[in-house]
Amino acid sequence: MKRIFEITIFFFLLVPIYGQAACSIVNGTTYGNCGGVGVGVGAGAGFGFGLKGIMTITRSKSESGNIAGAKVLSGGALFFSGVSMGDIVVTKGGRLVVTGVVNGAVRNNGGAVSIRGVVNTLVVNGGKTVIYGTVSSASGAGEVFYKEGSVVGYSTVKKSR
Repeated sequence: MKRIFEITIFFFLLVPIYGQAACSIVNGTTYGNCGGVGVGVGAGAGFGFGLKGIMTITRSKSESGNIAGAKVLSGGALFFSGVSMGDIVVTKGGRLVVTGVVNGAVRNNGGAVSIRGVVNTLVVNGGKTVIYGTVSSASGAGEVFYKEGSVVGYSTVKKSR
């Protein structure tokens, strides 16, 4: 019996035991093991990172953090690889390249927009928009190009148009 106990202990020492915990956040309420996860706005909020306010872009800028939203003005260019909790508005003469996630809307009011990441809502009032990534819903009368392999409205684009 002592020998079986020794073999069992030896087995547990050789084989690593992995534990996983999960955290889900739904409408600001946490479920599961969410120790160290913040919910809300401000320093330390959401995924352990601070949420920056609404940014105004007047020149070339790369951003990889969590933001509340942005406005890209004429002459400004935003290369965005972070997470936006709100809208990103592009005015005439502005440029936006999204490789991150926009939970709000991207509103193109006359600029140049390239979506290579994930955007919840796209509103094209003017300018030129090219979709390489994923857009849940798109609307507006502006010029939109859909690239092969992109996903729009939960359907994969089979041929560029």
